[in-house]
Amino acid sequence: MNAVFTYAIRYHIELECTSPMRSGRNDRNTEAILRRWDGTPMIQGPSLAGAMRSWFGTNTPDANWLFGWQQQIEDSGNAGKKKTIPHEGSISVSDLDFEKTASTVIRPRLKIDGATGTASDKAKFDVMHLETGTKGTFSIVWKGISSEDQKKAAQLLEQCFASMNVGDIRLGAQKNNGFGQIKLTSVKRRYYDMKNSDDRTAWLGEIGGTEIHLPEAVSSSIILHVSMETDALLVKSGTKKLADIPGVKENKRSSVAVSIQEAGHAVIPGSSIKGAVRAQIKRFAPFCKLSEDEIISLFGRESRDHDNGIAGKVSFSDGIFLEDPQKSTIQTRIRIDRLTGGVMDKAMVKEEVIGGSCEWNITLSPAVNQEKAGAILLLALRDLGIGLYSLGSGYAIGRGRPTKLVVRVASSVLTCENGTVEISDECGLFSKWMNALGGEPA
Repeated sequence: MNAVFTYAIRYHIELECTSPMRSGRNDRNTEAILRRWDGTPMIQGPSLAGAMRSWFGTNTPDANWLFGWQQQIEDSGNAGKKKTIPHEGSISVSDLDFEKTASTVIRPRLKIDGATGTASDKAKFDVMHLETGTKGTFSIVWKGISSEDQKKAAQLLEQCFASMNVGDIRLGAQKNNGFGQIKLTSVKRRYYDMKNSDDRTAWLGEIGGTEIHLPEAVSSSIILHVSMETDALLVKSGTKKLADIPGVKENKRSSVAVSIQEAGHAVIPGSSIKGAVRAQIKRFAPFCKLSEDEIISLFGRESRDHDNGIAGKVSFSDGIFLEDPQKSTIQTRIRIDRLTGGVMDKAMVKEEVIGGSCEWNITLSPAVNQEKAGAILLLALRDLGIGLYSLGSGYAIGRGRPTKLVVRVASSVLTCENGTVEISDECGLFSKWMNALGGEPA
């Protein structure tokens, strides 16, 4: 950044996480998050700047002007070789600091074998994240030499901030599993003209600014809103004592397997929904002439042969049971020895299953063929709605199957109930999607 400047802008931003938030560490330890020396959870400024830059486009003129770029030129001292000349941008982005006392949650995860659809060997691991509702702050400073550039920078940055509010810019890791969405609760801006003595004094000592209203942002993503009703579902997170469950009077010393909770609500993790939907799409992929590369483009894949993996272009939010109190029942099961057909010794287990209404979103990035991707997801959700697969554990005993499932995109609605499928598509969106795939919507 240039050491000499005449004009500047300083933004002070407060935010709240509207989904889980994960800031990964360099050591790949999924059971910890990035923190300062004093324990404050954080996202580093370069990561925050990278998320913002990707919204502008990697090598667009605006992105280069704000964030800087690297230029490759011939190296006069080494024939045939090039050297890199860095060009500084016009902004600096601080670290994003969250509340020091922010609550963290650890979720169990499984890696699924794509060939068998079952858990891979030694594939269970835990992931820590900050809880939904966590608050944080960061700041951005722009410096330049003209008032026209100052106005341009303010316009570009505030459009970027507005896109954060509609979910087009997400932060941290696990974004395709629904993490990293935020809303900006306060944006304060202060303009500086260094020819003005009051502004020079304020630059040295003042951090605040004037609260501003962000421009309206229209998301370029397509969102499928899914609501599901189910009688019994379990996504295991661990166990707790029966004594801790209200209304339970017997066998309080026993333990019971419980579902994952987030901010006081039972949830189906976005990663679990994504895994189930992806597995179903792989089952019918040959009939849609859908290649493995196309599936990877939609859902991404983990690192392989020391590469950085591939980020998917479809993200799944957590499915949240919003009813309070939630409908839960304690069920007792026994385990059967597959060799003898008899009951395994000391194999009685208790599980708390959740019932009620659950909602989640699936977001299609503009980087994907949205019509074809929408058709593929619509087929997979229809299959879920009519009971061809389930969410969570216990498919064989009827768990995780919807009694009703509704998918809404704009004014188009798909409803699955009691094994039947109904479509309301007055705007023709679903038909357009299916034509892109080469079929019919039902």
